[in-house]
Amino acid sequence: MNIAIAIIVAMVARAQSLNCFHCQDVNLESGVTNTCNSDSWLQCPGGTVCSSLTVTFFEGERFSYMKNYKCMKAADVSSDLDKCRESKSDLENVLNDLKDYACAIETCDYDSLCNSRIIPEKPSTEPETKYQLIDSDDRRASQSSTGWGGNAARAIDGNTANSWTQNSCTHTKASGTAWWVVNLGALYKVHKVVIYNRMDCCGDRLDGAQVEAFSGSNFVKQCGQIDYQSGKDSYTIECGDTIADLIKIIQTSGDALTLCEVETYGEKVTFSKYQLIDSDDRQASQSSTGWGGNAARAIDGNTANSWTQNSCTHTKASGTAWWKVNLGVLYKVHKVVIYNRMDCCGDRLDGAQVQAFHGSSLVKICGRIDYQSGKLSYTIECRHNGDTIADMIKIIQTSGKKLTLCEVETYGERVE
Repeated sequence: MNIAIAIIVAMVARAQSLNCFHCQDVNLESGVTNTCNSDSWLQCPGGTVCSSLTVTFFEGERFSYMKNYKCMKAADVSSDLDKCRESKSDLENVLNDLKDYACAIETCDYDSLCNSRIIPEKPSTEPETKYQLIDSDDRRASQSSTGWGGNAARAIDGNTANSWTQNSCTHTKASGTAWWVVNLGALYKVHKVVIYNRMDCCGDRLDGAQVEAFSGSNFVKQCGQIDYQSGKDSYTIECGDTIADLIKIIQTSGDALTLCEVETYGEKVTFSKYQLIDSDDRQASQSSTGWGGNAARAIDGNTANSWTQNSCTHTKASGTAWWKVNLGVLYKVHKVVIYNRMDCCGDRLDGAQVQAFHGSSLVKICGRIDYQSGKLSYTIECRHNGDTIADMIKIIQTSGKKLTLCEVETYGERVE
């Protein structure tokens, strides 16, 4: 029988006297019921608490419910679930199906029972999340080596079979570092990675394996590490909406790496039109400020290149001088155009590096400025070796010279 089920377990107790009292009304989508509408059970014997179990199920527009009250020891509320069943066969079947859900109350104690509720959401006909399993045909898998015919593509064949004889698990040779990689074919906001382990043998080989996210060849984030548990067939590693097009699983223990399936969940990244990023959300800062040349001057929209025009930044001299702009949101950064000071001291810019960051993580060194006398602006491309997904651009000068920038223009496509 296809029924959408919601279970509500409402339990109340007075922590000190252990006397029961009325539960509050429970509002349901299909109606309102009071789960404690009888006074006969309100005074429970010492050492016990009152428990109210309401099972609600939906069939189209029709709504019905059944309930059972009982005075129980707090620790037995979960274990005595079977005793709470009424004789009606439909409730019996529902409770059998929901036993795992009801067991969620097993950690309750006298204090937490007071006014506590566990209310799983009613199943919806709408998608549970915008994050989908990434199963595009554009995906390509590879690994450090292949042993015993366990090729890399087996981990993205859609089959979670976990026995070697079922021919759906990968296998590398033992080495100092073994790895497996899937290229997703496009950029995604990666939400999580689910890894299915081999269960007929050698499952502990997966212990300590790391899950990493890359954008092209650029390391973006270590999402997490697998802590092996005997008998556990899958591990979920959260990636926190990391923008990536490649997921890598790496094992440095020296063991062979075996994966029976790797599922990546996320949302495909879309981009706005390539353009100058001039959002008001941008914020500029720098290592120090000298002679009034504050960091915001380099994003004021004015490319005037003489100091007297009050549109160039200026740091103090130091071992390392830097300037950076937070773009406000993520962009696929195409290029950065830097306007130099022309009335004096233009060679101070020589050797400065342009770096792209995602949060605090360095994504890419886009390039380096090679000073040329008389040249007004320098264009540094950030698209080489894969797309650069970043929300911060940093210009850093390690020569010990002051850093002066008359304008910094960043071009890219907003990540939607």
